[in-house]
Amino acid sequence: MRLIANRPDELAQATTADGDYLHDYPRSWNDEYKRIGEEDLETSAFLLTEVRVLWQLPTGKITAVPTGSDALFRQAVECLDVLVWALNRAISPVIDKLENA
Repeated sequence: MRLIANRPDELAQATTADGDYLHDYPRSWNDEYKRIGEEDLETSAFLLTEVRVLWQLPTGKITAVPTGSDALFRQAVECLDVLVWALNRAISPVIDKLENA
């Protein structure tokens, strides 16, 4: 999982070899981060700060492969529940630290 992190203050004035400022992630009108496209790279250089979080998903909570569409649907829901639980458990503390940095 990759999370966008606040740029450290020490890098706020970072520049390229040509003296141009390195831009942060672009944001949309509603403050959501936008993907950087080829056209962005033609006009600007970017310094993107990310945090990467790696952990093992607890497979013991996922049952055997089901048969039948109802069973398959139920297991899909169970798998999503486990994934959401694992993401919340692993990522929430990291997000809290980043927001309070």
